[in-house]
Amino acid sequence: MPHGKPLSTVSLARSIEAFFEIIFKLIGIALTYILLNGVLIVIFKNEGFNSIMDSYGLLLFKKEYQSEDLFNLLIFPVLYVLRETYKIAEPYFINAYMTESDITVKSGILTKKTDKLRIENLENIELVTTPVGRWNCGLWKNYGTLNLHAFGGLVVIPYLEKPEDTQLEIENNLSIMNKS
Repeated sequence: MPHGKPLSTVSLARSIEAFFEIIFKLIGIALTYILLNGVLIVIFKNEGFNSIMDSYGLLLFKKEYQSEDLFNLLIFPVLYVLRETYKIAEPYFINAYMTESDITVKSGILTKKTDKLRIENLENIELVTTPVGRWNCGLWKNYGTLNLHAFGGLVVIPYLEKPEDTQLEIENNLSIMNKS
């Protein structure tokens, strides 16, 4: 069990945000299908485009246009988006701890990963926040991800509650270590 002060992460808000990110991507693919399906129907049924049909359309499709062809092309982007559904549950499996000298992050649903960084080796701190993560109203807490860069590596503290406060605390610990 890691020792040190636990860093609190935001799970529910990030899960909701990840869910809606996936839904919006799927809606985008559906709208692309609807738009392209309508455009291709107009091109293939319009008599003025016979030369295009003869040269390109028949080479690509080798038959008359059918909407199943477009569906088959767009199924791979749908599968690509759906493979990221684990991100909905991921925030519930993150534990981060900080002492005066190091930071430990444990994450993973099935495969567990432990990252540890000594603060004295820290070179750069990067704060990443999403628009939803910047909201701070009522039960919805603001959150962000701290990327801690050191020589030869990177430690990520994802979905951290009040990341600015943690960043300040890390910088204070770093300045204390540099003075001694």
